[in-house]
Amino acid sequence: MTGSTAAPLPPPIPLSHTGTDWSRGTCLLVWARTGRVHVALDHGDTHRLEAGEGLWVPADRGRRIRTCPGTVAFPYAVPPGAVATAPADPVRFEVRPEWHDRLIQHYVHFVAPVTSFGYSRASLLEVVDPAAGQALPAAGPDGGPPWPTGDAARAVAEALVRDPALDHTAERWAGLVACSSRTLHREFVRGTGLTFAQWRTACRLAVACDLLAAGEEVGRVAVRTGFAGRNGFARAFRQSHGITPREYSVRLRRRGADPSRRPAQHPSPVPRSGVLAQVLGGTAGARPLPATQTPPHANGVHVLTWMYRGSGYLRIDGETHHLGRGDATWIPAGRDHQFGTHADSIALPLGHLDPDDADIDLTGPLRARFPPSWDDYLLHCSVSARTPLRPDGHDRRAILEMFHRQLAADRARSVPMPADPRARAAADAFLRRMREPPGGAVDRSVHEAFGRETGMTFARWRHAARMRTARELLTAGTTPSSVARQVGYTQVSNFSRAFSRFHGESARDYSHRNR
Repeated sequence: MTGSTAAPLPPPIPLSHTGTDWSRGTCLLVWARTGRVHVALDHGDTHRLEAGEGLWVPADRGRRIRTCPGTVAFPYAVPPGAVATAPADPVRFEVRPEWHDRLIQHYVHFVAPVTSFGYSRASLLEVVDPAAGQALPAAGPDGGPPWPTGDAARAVAEALVRDPALDHTAERWAGLVACSSRTLHREFVRGTGLTFAQWRTACRLAVACDLLAAGEEVGRVAVRTGFAGRNGFARAFRQSHGITPREYSVRLRRRGADPSRRPAQHPSPVPRSGVLAQVLGGTAGARPLPATQTPPHANGVHVLTWMYRGSGYLRIDGETHHLGRGDATWIPAGRDHQFGTHADSIALPLGHLDPDDADIDLTGPLRARFPPSWDDYLLHCSVSARTPLRPDGHDRRAILEMFHRQLAADRARSVPMPADPRARAAADAFLRRMREPPGGAVDRSVHEAFGRETGMTFARWRHAARMRTARELLTAGTTPSSVARQVGYTQVSNFSRAFSRFHGESARDYSHRNR
């Protein structure tokens, strides 16, 4: 038999609920993306939300959430201090489809250590009442675009924050920090997702927000932030924030906003204006979602991330792993890394496991790809892993077995699979733990079944599976040295020889050709 393993189907989404008075003391927004949600408030007040509806609950109201089977719902616990103008009473509202992805990205900001230029929790109010904020970008002392990590780019960024009116060319800046202009451009793009020119404009607009909030006149702000004139400044500001600098100042005065300080000399990468604050008149879908990134850091647990939309990257041990739509990746505990998404992309955490509690030995990232049919179930998994809205008996280890099944199906798509139960079990076990040394002896009947049903010995079948997996990893942008480890080779040279014999070209040549 030469059929391949079929991709497993997602399990049904079970009923979920929170405890009584979950997160009382914070404001709550609940959004039913699919299905039906019941929100019970104190004094017998109950709201039933259908798909596409949301509910705002003020901080002083008790609440309990329960979902029907098959429902994907997102709860947001918002600190009252982040939404000073929030409604004082429960508000039910409709969430238009063009806002759905922005709300999911907003959820990511609540549950993961990501930042993006153009975000604040207060912008969540735009969903409840689009007229409440009128796309007002929030000014703050530590706001700004993502902060570059390269030494040369960081030195330039620090100088521009101190004086955004500096108008050196990229070549001049490169000479000042003793690097080539190509290196400087590369460090900005690699570290922030923005070109040098884009980052400089974002920095100037961030400082401009603070100066406008402090009461500076528009023309003077244009000069102090390096724009050629009022018109150019107004165009750039409107393109970024959807309103003119003058409209921004007027709305600040109407809200009685406190004056804001300029960014510190070493600002943290906390972004400034709201993701949803870019929405004007229901045109949320008109602008791409901003790129996001985490700071370089290490986790105390293995973390599973998933690309729900678009593309992203994982930088770890000096290597960049390119991630595509549907990729789920385990990030090993204790390893310094940085995770990011490109513009118009969304990645969510699916779960985590303590190293001592995981039947998985990660020495590097491990990746499987889920098809779009899994989207709803994986969104449910993320909410269950990162909020108290989860099913009874929620088992955080279940995500590991689910990942293993998908990984095995992924790796077996083009490798003949035996139908014999014992041979099939041996094949599945190998595909799940390909990077590990071979186990004990295999029964003779298993070898016979492989020869009879796949036309290959078990050893030859394992080699073919390794080479097919290596080809897919290289196509996805993984470096040959990392691929070697992921398919079970301790020596890169041995892997390179095996790949060349199997595919007729070296792993490095194959990688370059496919890029």
